[in-house]
This record gives sequence, structure tokens and C-alpha cells, in this order.
Amino acid sequence: MKAGILTQAAAGVLLLAVPPLDAQTTRVQNASMGVLQTSTGNGVGFPGKVLLAWPRSEVHKQYGFPTQFLARSQASGGYAETTEVEWTFKTPLAVADVYDRMPGLSAFRIWLYYHIDTTAGQLGIRQRVEAVKVVPDKPRTLWDFMETSAADLPEAADLCGGSCVLYRIRAGHDDYVLAVPKDPTGDQLEIGRWVGVGYDTRSSDQPWCPAMKLHLKPGSWIVNEIQILAVPLNGETRSDSERQVETIGLWKAGPTG
Repeated sequence: MKAGILTQAAAGVLLLAVPPLDAQTTRVQNASMGVLQTSTGNGVGFPGKVLLAWPRSEVHKQYGFPTQFLARSQASGGYAETTEVEWTFKTPLAVADVYDRMPGLSAFRIWLYYHIDTTAGQLGIRQRVEAVKVVPDKPRTLWDFMETSAADLPEAADLCGGSCVLYRIRAGHDDYVLAVPKDPTGDQLEIGRWVGVGYDTRSSDQPWCPAMKLHLKPGSWIVNEIQILAVPLNGETRSDSERQVETIGLWKAGPTG
């Protein structure tokens, strides 16, 4: 196998260790695939990383076709399964892919929600990951999830490998823990801003960052659902008249193996 050697299985996908390319070649290849590059030259969303801003076409190349294709209804605003697969690649409406992932000892159902990058110009419709929803095979306490199941989520390890600040937030009927990188990297801030403002970074000067939101069963520490999304750093972790925010500690994600 000339392109590379088989090295590991991650999230059920076999990966190749491809010999490194020079920086210019990498930039050209990434641009042709619609893969964004941060100002440091790093490509966005490769396997084992947070997939925010990654092109849908590249998600399918790495993880295969999903088990379900979803499209948002203009009438209800909700998502419903569709069998018109080709149409989901052409519509300007919001779409989502559903995957079943069974890494390690945990099982997850994962929804990838896409947003249209209107700055793509001549490249046409470029669907990029706007948010990730993860539902574990069974509810777990926050502490159990972080000690065991989180290690099976490459997205969690990438986001909080350098430690995250944990905030418990209660706002109306919402009760969740928000994990935000303690010292966000330049790449994380850049990706967060792209996703947060719809890729037109001229529209906002507010800092954004990828974060992990762990939805809790009201009045408990049971995690029902996890989201990975971009959040505005100013205000998201501050208490006000409509939201109660409590800092509960720091968490450093373990390796995914």
C-alpha cells in the first residue's frame, strides 16, 4: 500500500498514516476538498478532532454514509428522515446525518447537523458541520460519563485534552453542564467564530469557542444528551436574571487510545 500504512481503528473507521505533505500541497488539497485551514495552517475537523466546520462530503469519505438522512421541515421546523438522499446534498435547507458509533465499551448515536457556508462562492453549496449531538446507549451520571464514556469520544478528548472549565447552568427548564476549554487555542477560537457567525467573520467581533454541553435530567446529575457546538464566550458563562451559572471545577479528558 503506497499511500500509507494501516495503523489504527478509531470510531470504527480504519485510518491511514499518510506520509507528510509539504505545506503548500496540503493547502491546495484542503482547499479543493472544502476543508478550512486556520491561520496556523492546520486543517479543520480531521478524524479524532472536533468536527465543527468540516465539509459534509469529507465526513462521508471518512465515516461512510450515515444510517439515516434527516431534513428540516419548513412547516414544523423539526427534522424528519428522508429517502431523497441526493436532494439533501442540493437543498439550501438544514440537513443532518445520523451515525451509530460503538468505540470501546460505549455505544453512541450521533447526529451531525449541517449549515450552509454562503461564503463558498463559486464552490457552490458547501454544507459544514454546525453542531454535533451525541446520545449514549444509556443515561450515566456526569461523573461516570467523564471517567469512562468520555474517553470513547474523540471530540471530547480533542476539546478538553488541555482541560476544560465546567459550569452548571440552569435557565428555565434547561439544566446542563457546559465544558469550555480553560485556555482556548487560537485554532479553537477561529473555528468557534466561523461556526458561530456563519463563516462571515466580518459580522461579529464577539469571541466564540467550541464547547461541550451535557444536558442533565432536571434536578439530577444524569446525562441524557451531549452537544458539541460553538458558544459566545461573553455572557454564556455569566449569571443574569434568566440564568444561574455555577463553576463546578476543571476536567481534563483522557486519551481515546
